[in-house]
Order: sequence, then C-alpha cells, then structure tokens
Amino acid sequence: MNYRALALVGGGVGILALFWPRRAKASSRRQDPATLSTSSAGIDFILDEEGYSATPYLDDDVNTARVEYSIGHGHQIQPNENLTNVTRQQAREIFAQDLARFERMVQDNADVPLSQNEFDALVSWSYNVGNRPNSTLYRKLNAGDYDGAAAEFASWRMAGGKVLSALVARREAESNLFLS
Repeated sequence: MNYRALALVGGGVGILALFWPRRAKASSRRQDPATLSTSSAGIDFILDEEGYSATPYLDDDVNTARVEYSIGHGHQIQPNENLTNVTRQQAREIFAQDLARFERMVQDNADVPLSQNEFDALVSWSYNVGNRPNSTLYRKLNAGDYDGAAAEFASWRMAGGKVLSALVARREAESNLFLS
C-alpha cells in the first residue's frame, strides 16, 4: 500500500511523522468502460437529481423543441406507454431498465478508460440529456482530455431555451463527481 508521510517539527525538539494511506489517482483506477456499471452511490446521485413523481409531468426536452411527459424517476413516457400513475417500486423498476440503457450508451461512446466516478457522472449526464456521442464532451474525453471533458458538463445547462439553475447545479455536481 502506498503511504504518505507528514513530518512536523515543533520548536526544534524533534520530528513526528504521521502516516496514512495514499489515495490512488483517478487515472490509476481507470478501466475499460465495458466492465463498469453504475455504483450504488451513482444510483443514489441520479435518483436524488431526478426526484420522484407518481404522476406524469411536463418535461421540456433539454436539446430540442419537443415537449414530453415524464414519470417516476425521470422516465420519458413513450407513445406506446400508458403510464398515468406509478408507485415508488414501479418507478424503481422502470429506472433500472432506463439506467441499463444509459450505461450501455456510455460504454459505447467512451473510447478511453474511466474511473468509477467518471462513469457514474457520464451515466447521470446521459440519463438527463440523452445519447450525445458527437458532443464536445465525448470528443474531448475520447482524445484523452479528461479535464476538458469535465469542463464541458457546464455547457449542458439549458432546457426549453433557458438556462435553468437546477441544471447548472446538476452539471456542477456531475463535473465534481467526474473529477473526484
């Protein structure tokens, strides 16, 4: 195990050394995205961001003029679905299906190794904005510019043509998760 040492000198009397485990850098914990799935902390993060609604609510699509309805934990109701009310349990089941789809998107779009937190942040972002393989975020990420990719989260802060404070906060949280 890697350790760090801290030496303190007190009034010329002596040196006290304290040791604690060194945290591995994100780059040393990166792995093939195909081997990753969203962590329980990542799931909690997305669920907290999405909230819960038992009934459909109007959900402006982040990147188009379309207006759609969502239910549960941000599930966009499809034309062939007749969802008018869902319990928390039903919402979690729908969420699990949606989550698997967004995990596959990240696995397909990321051509570079990712840490667990990087993966979780990208899944959260994808869950919210959809599949964006040609985005500047993915272009920077796939070029190995992890810091540049993290900065790109902030670009995705609009819905219905307006900057939303909730999206600004979510993108900042996703960027911070990505960089941690």
